Amino acid sequence: MNAIRRQAEADGGMVVCGATVDGLRRQVGGWEVVYTDADGPGAVTARTVINAAGLAAQAVMRLTGMDPDAAGLTLYSCKGRYFSVHGEARKRIGGLVYPVPDRNLAGLGIHTVVDYQGGVKLGPDTCYVDPADEYDYGVDPGLGGTFYDSAVRYLPFLRPDDLAPDMAGVRPKLSGPGQPARDFYIAEESSRGLPGFINLAGIESPGLTASLAIGRHVADMVGEFLA
Repeated sequence: MNAIRRQAEADGGMVVCGATVDGLRRQVGGWEVVYTDADGPGAVTARTVINAAGLAAQAVMRLTGMDPDAAGLTLYSCKGRYFSVHGEARKRIGGLVYPVPDRNLAGLGIHTVVDYQGGVKLGPDTCYVDPADEYDYGVDPGLGGTFYDSAVRYLPFLRPDDLAPDMAGVRPKLSGPGQPARDFYIAEESSRGLPGFINLAGIESPGLTASLAIGRHVADMVGEFLA
């Protein structure tokens, strides 16, 4: 991320952190983005605006007057928890191991994740939460049995005491409980009367892996719009 930031700045871009977007106003030939940062309120203008706000993407849509629910872009927040693997079991896991996909699950199922420090986690599980609530990133130790039962099917050497609560995250889904999986939504919204406004919604965790390809795709959309 730091390398991408440096490249963006070298190409004339400006990265502004710690600012809150308060409004998006249509103007002739573009948009006014109203914001608040440490120095107070301000505004910038742009010919295009890209909404890649993740869990807040639907809130940004509403700033334009767009109704994400009416557009079929309802946000379903889905928490995923992880347990780390320790002891001898950790030494026996050298890569990614996935269960056989279950079409009834909202994700890939609890699988192994190897991090850059050489640690191994199991997860994530799927737990839909209310997007109106403040997100809780805690991991209940009592879930260890569920994780063990899921993983021991393909890691038969695993023992319950090999697992410890680790981390949690929340991914933005476009499909709710029991609904078919949906792909990322990426669109320039001229057809909704919002020319130059590009929405990215439902960008779940594979979006991080695909982020550079998504960036190139969106850059092409911007180029087509400005042409």
